Amino acid sequence: MNDYRELLGYLAVFLGLIGYIAYFRSIFSGKTKPHAFSWFICSHERWFCRDIAGAKNDFPLSDTHNTA
Repeated sequence: MNDYRELLGYLAVFLGLIGYIAYFRSIFSGKTKPHAFSWFICSHERWFCRDIAGAKNDFPLSDTHNTA
């Protein structure tokens, strides 16, 4: 980890996982009732951020990624 951006990336993943764990625990305990619109936003957030960052066609399950 010689680059601060790599460290920030790991930190972002860690905090994201903590947030998802807390959210799902809240759902399964009955404290939170998610709305369909919030699920839509959360599921598409990754692609919006990826496109804004300029990382085009890098999703590993996409059949349009560049293999060359």
